[in-house]
Amino acid sequence: MNDKMIFYSKTKLYKSFHILQYLRNNYSKLKKRFFLSFVRIRLFSLKICCKIQKMWELIREFTIEKIIQNCKTSFMRRNLWELPRFSFRILKCTLPFFIISLFHFCIYPIREAEVLETDVSFLYLNSTEFPQNELEKMNSIWKVRKLRDKGTTAEDKNNLGILFAKNSLLDDAESFWKECMKISESNPVCFSNLIRMYYLIDEYEISKKEISIYLKTAKKEQIQQVKKLLTNQNRKEETILLLDVQSKIPGMEVVSWDELSTYFLEKQDYEKAYFYLEKILEINPYHKNARASMVLLAHDLEKWDDLLMFAMNLNSTDDKIPDLNYYIAKAYYEKRNYSEALEWIRKSPESERETLSFIELWKKILLSVNPNSDLHPILTYIKKMQAKGIQIKEEDVLPTLNPSGKKTIEDIKVGR
Repeated sequence: MNDKMIFYSKTKLYKSFHILQYLRNNYSKLKKRFFLSFVRIRLFSLKICCKIQKMWELIREFTIEKIIQNCKTSFMRRNLWELPRFSFRILKCTLPFFIISLFHFCIYPIREAEVLETDVSFLYLNSTEFPQNELEKMNSIWKVRKLRDKGTTAEDKNNLGILFAKNSLLDDAESFWKECMKISESNPVCFSNLIRMYYLIDEYEISKKEISIYLKTAKKEQIQQVKKLLTNQNRKEETILLLDVQSKIPGMEVVSWDELSTYFLEKQDYEKAYFYLEKILEINPYHKNARASMVLLAHDLEKWDDLLMFAMNLNSTDDKIPDLNYYIAKAYYEKRNYSEALEWIRKSPESERETLSFIELWKKILLSVNPNSDLHPILTYIKKMQAKGIQIKEEDVLPTLNPSGKKTIEDIKVGR
């Protein structure tokens, strides 16, 4: 059994497990001797300790490989009992340390190793010595480990960092990406790969710590590049993580909340956007974008009292937004204050009256004030919309303008 038959990769543990299982089942006299190795592989397949990889390489060299090698030799001699005691002494001494280490160092389940291996969001750079296509062909963990002292450029370090991460050599990946960031401070790729790895293994606190360090030292342009990169890759959770950390840096609270609210508005997550806009207005009640966004959000969330509060505040300044009168009228209409709603409709500029939503609201308010209201004033704006090529029929909007439509409305009123 040669070295190629000993699988000792975090992502291929099941193969080593089945090899030992096969040996245990076929060489019954070795059952007791192989039992410790069998248990060790089984435990290791459940939880992987990232901090003891080097120690475990020594165990592999002096125990498992030695046992299997001696097993083959003994089998050829037809004397399965003649295995050197040295191998088992090594295993006996190191196994307790290994088990204790499982509870004292960071442990990554197999599930996360598979996620790292298959993730497509890691970004490669153009490296002459370590190009992406060559690294993706590398499937031997031993060859990967031999690259720990390789790479000189930022591109080399970045690509090797991805290789290490995909093979669950997380300490090496972290080290190489940090070296890459030192070599090329302006390149956002290495930093984005680093926080991607932390995110995939659920190390949010470590990620926040690294993001905080980066935000305090990086230039504004570099931070914007990282944000743009995360947005382009649709890495929503990492974007939120970065902005959340940024919001805790003194002087950057409002900027961060503004970006978070804009982000959630684009994602149509209105409740979260509303939350961050409120935080902005607690610190800066006259923040133009926050007040304007709150009016629109309150409308979409049907928070009519909030809408009136923010809209009235905005109306008293020069920072008015388009259709502000429409939003105020809509809020009053929903609160059944029809006379006040009609007053704001009449205050609306002529240019804002040529929309279907405005005409529909105007009609509802008129009919709510008086079911027999004259709707002909609305007809003028319908014709203007038709002249602009907007497909709209008068009878669809104003059914009471023709006899049959008027009769239908009368029947509805009397309950027929």
